Amino acid sequence: MSSQQRPTANSREALASLCRSYWYRLYAYVRRQGESVEDAQDLTQGFFSKLLEKHYLDDFDRERGRFRTFLLAAFRHYVANERNRERAQKRGGEQLSWIWRVRNSATTWSRLTTRPPKRSTSGSGP
Repeated sequence: MSSQQRPTANSREALASLCRSYWYRLYAYVRRQGESVEDAQDLTQGFFSKLLEKHYLDDFDRERGRFRTFLLAAFRHYVANERNRERAQKRGGEQLSWIWRVRNSATTWSRLTTRPPKRSTSGSGP
């Protein structure tokens, strides 16, 4: 189904079937990676939500490989991105980037307002 088309009853049923067919496989994969039951459920559900919301299924090309491989690769990327986002929030998330911007702008401001020493025109300089 293209992102330009309106979902029909058949396309909604196909998506529901897809989710039913692959949900447990992806859930089991992330559980084997060490995620808790709740986190694995959240990651799997979040992945399917993002997959449908962003129309990532439009990117699948049968000539490039099997659908299972495409889905697992997309899921791995999603899980890695979620883990990175979680780690960034533990480190302060947006707060750190704000501090960096303030420090960076202060450094830039100090460079702009500090004038280099004047050179002597007499030629007896260093």
